[in-house]
Amino acid sequence: MKLIKPFVFAVVWLLAAAVSVNPAVAQLRIRGYAEPAYSVRYGDAGPIDDRNTLNETRIMLENQWYGGQGEVLDLRFLAKPAAAGAEVEDEFEVRQASVLYPATRDLDVIAGRQAIDWGPAQYEFVNDHFPKDYRSFFLGRDLEYMRAPADALRLRWFSDYGNLDLIAMPEFEPNRNPEGEVIPVHFDGELLDQEEVLEKTGDKPPRRLPSSSPEDGEVHARWSENYGRWEVALYGYRGFMGNPAGFNADGTDNFVYHPEMASGGASLRGPFMGGIAWLETSFDDIRHDEAGESEGLPSDVYNLLVGYEFDHTPTVTYMFQVHWLHNYDSKGLREDIDEENHPYEKRNRYRLQLATERSYMSDRLTLRARGFAGLQVQDWHLRLEADYEWSDNIRVYAGSLHYDADNEASRFGALQDHDAFYSRLRYSF
Repeated sequence: MKLIKPFVFAVVWLLAAAVSVNPAVAQLRIRGYAEPAYSVRYGDAGPIDDRNTLNETRIMLENQWYGGQGEVLDLRFLAKPAAAGAEVEDEFEVRQASVLYPATRDLDVIAGRQAIDWGPAQYEFVNDHFPKDYRSFFLGRDLEYMRAPADALRLRWFSDYGNLDLIAMPEFEPNRNPEGEVIPVHFDGELLDQEEVLEKTGDKPPRRLPSSSPEDGEVHARWSENYGRWEVALYGYRGFMGNPAGFNADGTDNFVYHPEMASGGASLRGPFMGGIAWLETSFDDIRHDEAGESEGLPSDVYNLLVGYEFDHTPTVTYMFQVHWLHNYDSKGLREDIDEENHPYEKRNRYRLQLATERSYMSDRLTLRARGFAGLQVQDWHLRLEADYEWSDNIRVYAGSLHYDADNEASRFGALQDHDAFYSRLRYSF
């Protein structure tokens, strides 16, 4: 265990002790669910030989204890027993182990392991630089698992001038990307030498992470205020890119790494024409002198996203988002590209997301569809799902994942032969 983690957990358990000795703490009552899940690919094409991509049972246990002074101890544990005959071992993950302590009337302190996200956008992360679990997303798990946990110290300050969220992560937590075992390696178009580095077998170069020293930690900040019915927010971030977007190749030592990054942005969200509209923008500054001029480093990026969601009827909802990415200082990148439809061949990229949800049988059956499409680089992903509430304790999920792309370096290029069907059965207790 790295040195910084004992410090984080020490803070958690010291604060937890303040809660546990309080006589107003609620009685123990464990909640959670057990969820067997299975997914299988439709065909045999692509670099992955095994058609069975998911065969697991996840057990979630959670509880909250409340103290008399407003303290809250929040615990969530995830266990995944190994399937019969599988080569992998049992897995255990702490999804949440945090304590909320109201230091003053205007200041809350939350310390420990937490899964955090923010910003109005849906599944396009403009100002949200918290770790994401893309493996779960591409395997058909519940979308709640796309939020990956991390150790953090969070300060929430409330005032007449707005609310401030300040989050310090003493250790960098990268995104959880496919590793070539059951899902092809995916670099989101950020490595120009992918044709040479990523072979058809799904192999990938080794990855180097930032050090575990506090200097290589992460800092997230968000200020928000309501003006009428509209929320305005400002964001700041200092850390590293969540995906390994940097590539070093000196002939003897090839590896990918996470370039240092600083980001600032803003968002606006509120009611509009009977629905909810949002706008989000950011500028991502890659903190390297050769950013945009070297084929081993991506360029700085400006993001602009506009979205709208509305209820067509009480049982039907529609949503759309348009995301524009503009690459700054990318002349060197574009000069090294021979393919016309490569993601960095032009400065601008456009992404579209459409989603709809329809309920039947007094909301017991819900059908969902969510599609992602690249307009500048031709690729798309479609996620279809049916959710049926069998009883108060049992829910059944079934869905399918579809991909296509014209270029392997695009967002869904490595997954274009990875269409799959999945099913889940959740028993809550």
